[in-house]
Amino acid sequence: MSNDLGEQTRRSEPTAPVAPPEPPTVDVAPTIYGTHAGGETLSAYAGEWTGYPTAFEYQWQRCDVEGQACEDVPGESSARYHVPRSDEGQRLRIVVTARNAGGTTPAMSDLTRYDQKLWMRPMKKAAYLPG
Repeated sequence: MSNDLGEQTRRSEPTAPVAPPEPPTVDVAPTIYGTHAGGETLSAYAGEWTGYPTAFEYQWQRCDVEGQACEDVPGESSARYHVPRSDEGQRLRIVVTARNAGGTTPAMSDLTRYDQKLWMRPMKKAAYLPG
C-alpha cells in the first residue's frame, strides 16, 4: 500500500484450502414429455437439482417391453428424440447426467410405453431446460 508518506508491503496469512463442491444431487428425477409414437418427438426435462450443476448431458435409452435390457440409442444425446416407427413395442427412458466442479451424477426418468402421451408435471421451482 502507498500514500503520501511512502510505500509499505504487507502480506496476509494464507487462507485454508478451498474444498471442491459436492457433485450435484437430483431432487426431482428427469421426465419425458410428448407422444411416444412413430414420427413424433419426445422432449426431456432435466429434473431439479441441488449443487449448482453447470452442464447437463443427455442419453436416450431403448429398453425391451418389460423395461429390461436397456441400451443407449446411438447418436441420441440431446434433450429431444424423434421417435422412429421401429421403436414400436420398445420402451424409452432418458439418462441425464448433471456436472459441476465436484463431479457428475446421473439420474434417469421413468420408462415410457409406446403410444403413450406424456405430460410434463408442474415444476416446484425454476429449472433449466436446454434448447
